[in-house]
Amino acid sequence: MARELDFSELASYFQHAGDYLGHYDAEPLLKRLRDTLVKSVEDNFARQLTPDGIPWLPRKKPAKHKPLNRTGNLLLHAVEAAYYVEIKPDGLFIDTTILPDYGLAHLFGTRTIDARPFIGFGETFADDAEQLFVDDVLNKMLPP
Repeated sequence: MARELDFSELASYFQHAGDYLGHYDAEPLLKRLRDTLVKSVEDNFARQLTPDGIPWLPRKKPAKHKPLNRTGNLLLHAVEAAYYVEIKPDGLFIDTTILPDYGLAHLFGTRTIDARPFIGFGETFADDAEQLFVDDVLNKMLPP
């Protein structure tokens, strides 16, 4: 399953705002958003939070390691999925199918495994994206 952040409404807005921006090249901004997503994934693992900042459900059985952090491999796969996010003209697309099966089970949950989302576009990411977007547009509108 894939997750997608859709900027089509914003793209439509900028199509109409072309008088100010001319042809808006969103690729540099989307690359910065990709880097923000990678940091978000790393932070989610470190702080055991969903992309929306909600704490993961506690483990059902005690263990010596934090949830999803037994070997560190899942974090590496999640960071890879975030880094290789597909950059489209109107948004970002995370292909979660590159995650190992056990990662997908934890990401979405199963009958026996509680969901502990660790990659996605939460409210904080959306706020960061909005601020990066506004900053990028304002910088492009300034005279050279």
